[in-house]
Amino acid sequence: MRRVPKLIVRHPVISLLFVAAVTFSVMFAVRTLDQTRHWDDYRGKRGRIEPWMTPGMIAHVWHLDRGDVIFIAGASDLSIPDRASIEEIAQERGVPVEDIIKNIEDFVRREGHR
Repeated sequence: MRRVPKLIVRHPVISLLFVAAVTFSVMFAVRTLDQTRHWDDYRGKRGRIEPWMTPGMIAHVWHLDRGDVIFIAGASDLSIPDRASIEEIAQERGVPVEDIIKNIEDFVRREGHR
């Protein structure tokens, strides 16, 4: 252990860089571990349906049947792309996007997490 102080005195720049690298590594490791606790909590953190979401994404996140979400959004009889967002579906149907979001949120509450 007596070598460490000598090493620091002989090579102060390298020692400082080493301490900085270890500090940043520990900081990012702690930050990553903290964030991993929330990776599976998408519904808890972002429980609101947003206009940019697609019916497929909503079905996946809330564990619902994709066909049911498409039907509730009113897109089953429309000739729109398969990955259309809720906003695009609302524009195609000519209804406010908030109405479609409310219908889907009611369906999510009714069906719940399977």
